[in-house]
Amino acid sequence: MTTATQTTAKVVSKVELSAKGVKALQAFNKAKEAEAKVKASKAKAEAILRAELGETPNTQATIQGVVVASVVGSKNTSFDRDALKEFLGEEKYNEFLRTTEYTYIKTAN
Repeated sequence: MTTATQTTAKVVSKVELSAKGVKALQAFNKAKEAEAKVKASKAKAEAILRAELGETPNTQATIQGVVVASVVGSKNTSFDRDALKEFLGEEKYNEFLRTTEYTYIKTAN
């Protein structure tokens, strides 16, 4: 069953989940919890590895002489949006600004 409520900014739709949907929601929440635990475990392991390897690019970790991991150097580039807007002017800046809309599942708990 679907219902809609009009608010000042948007229409909010409500869908009553089927038994299959309820099970999927429970599995989704359980997977999110597992993902959080795995991320925490990965962060701990990475901290230990970084403590041993350091931050110098091209440093290799070995086990019995076999390379099993390495520190890789990389960089990200980005634009200072405020400086770019000031340089171009707001109108020109907005001509080049792209916004991508997307959806995701946000659970109540």
